[in-house]
Formats: sequence, structure tokens, C-alpha cells
Amino acid sequence: MFRVFDDPVSGGEKTSKPSTSTGRKPSTSTKKPTTSSSASSWAAQKQAQLEAQKAAYQNYYNSTAAQLLQYRNQQLAAAQGWYDSGLARLQQILNEQLAFEQNAYNQMVAAQQAAYDRNVAGTNAYYAGMYEQAEGNYQNQLATAQKDYERALALLQENHDAGKQQVNDVTKDGLQQAYIEKMMAQSGGASESTLLAMNNQYGSSRNALETERIEQLAALAQQLSQQKAERTTSYEQEKRGYEDAYTGLVSQYRQQQAAQLAQYEQQKNQYISDWNADSLLRQQGYRSDYSSELTALAKELAQQQMQAEQFYQQSLFGAQSELQKQLAALMGW
Repeated sequence: MFRVFDDPVSGGEKTSKPSTSTGRKPSTSTKKPTTSSSASSWAAQKQAQLEAQKAAYQNYYNSTAAQLLQYRNQQLAAAQGWYDSGLARLQQILNEQLAFEQNAYNQMVAAQQAAYDRNVAGTNAYYAGMYEQAEGNYQNQLATAQKDYERALALLQENHDAGKQQVNDVTKDGLQQAYIEKMMAQSGGASESTLLAMNNQYGSSRNALETERIEQLAALAQQLSQQKAERTTSYEQEKRGYEDAYTGLVSQYRQQQAAQLAQYEQQKNQYISDWNADSLLRQQGYRSDYSSELTALAKELAQQQMQAEQFYQQSLFGAQSELQKQLAALMGW
């Protein structure tokens, strides 16, 4: 609670209160004449003198009433000036208090926003590193899986080529053996029919060996194709597993990051809201003090105005009473 007003006229120039008494008595120095002619002149002179005295009393009363009115107006003006000064001071104090609250609020909001920005930047930087690490691990897994896949295909191809070579070698050995047998039969002096049979047998053996070679090579090719398909399927499944794990991890990071940022936002807003609620309570207190002081100020102004008016009316009534007494005394002299 604060006081901003004192006596409205105690510190300034005081106006002296006007007197309501004339302090004058009608003159009685005129001597009564002894003759009738002079008596008439004396009466006229007496009447003129009476009227002049009445006019003097009335003029003095009018002057006193004017002074009383001026004094009342001065008192009312002083009280109003005191009230206006007090009101201006009250308004200035209230404005300063509200401005202080607004400035403190602005500084608090700026500080909270700066802290929020730092937290957001730190969190984003942290998760950027986590995303980069997850991406790196994912790419390494893909690269390793691809190398394993390529080595597996190369090994399958190598085994296939070895199998092909083995089939060709076996077929070649069989053909050589059949040919040797045919040539040995020819050199042994066999009959023509025997030679013909040997040639037919050699041709049959050769055809059988070639057919078997072709079938074995086809089987090896089919086996290679099936193994490659199986390995490719396994490779694709492995890649999908890595991709699912990577996307799941990234999704988890994004949820954690979003939750952390939302928490920062909530904490900032909650702090500002709580501070603002406290500030509103303080501002209500300031306005309540202002209202109380303003009421007291207006009450004091009304008191000063009433006192000035009462003094004016009482003094004016006293001057009127004094005038009536003087006129009554004058008429009875």
C-alpha cells in the first residue's frame, strides 16, 4: 500500500480567510435643526445619509461575499489540484509496476525460448549422429551380405565348373577306352563280322557316353541354377531383414526424438503459463492497491470540498446576519 497525497493546501500559499464583520457604525453627528424650514432640509439630509450608510453596508457585504466565494474557489482549486497530482502519481506508479511486469515477462520468455532452442539443437544433433550411425551400420550389413552372396555364387560356379570338368573327363576316358578296345580288336585279326560288331559297339558306347555326359551336364546346370536361386532368395531375405531392422530402428529414434522435443515444448509452455499466472496475481494486487488508494484519494477530495463549501456557506450566512443586524440598527437609530 502506498500514500501519495498530503494536506492539499498545507504546503502551498494560504489564502487568509475574509472577515464577515463590517466594523462600521452609522454616523450620528448631524445636529437637529430648530426651525421648520431647516427641519425639512434636515430630514432630507438625514434620509440621504441613511441611504448612503445602507449602501455602504450593502457594498461591504457584497465585497465580503465576493471574497468568501473567491476563497472557496481557491480552496476547491487547491483540493482539485492536490487530487489531480495524487491521481497522476497513482497512475504513474501503476504504469511503472505493469511495465516492470511486462519487461520481466519478455525477459523470461526470451530466456525460456533460448533454453528451448539449445535443448532442441542438442537433441537434433544427438539424433543426427544416431541416424548416421544406423545408416552406416545398415550399409555395412548390405555390403557384407553382398560380398557373401557374390562369394557364394562364385563358389557354386566353381563347383559347377569342377563337376562339368569331371563329367567331361570321365566321358573322355570312356571314349578313349572304347576306342582302344576297338583298335585292339582290329589289330588282332578279327573277322569282318567281328570288326563290324566292334564298330557298332564302339559307336553305341560313344553315343551312350555322350548322352550320359549331356544328361549329367544338364543336371549340373539345373543344380547350379537351383542353388543360385536358393542363394539369391536367401540373400534377398537377408537384405530385407537388415532393411526392416534399420527402418524399425530409425522409426524408434524418430519417436524418441519427437517425444523429447514435445517434452521441451511442454516444459517451456508450462513454465511460461505458471509465471504468467503469478504475474496476473501480482498485477491484480497492483490494481487493487491502485483502486484502494484512488478511493481514499477521492474520499479526501470530497472531504476537502465539503469543508470548503461548509466554511463558505457558514461565513456567507454570518455576513448576511451581520448585514441584517447593521441594517436593523440603522433603521432604529
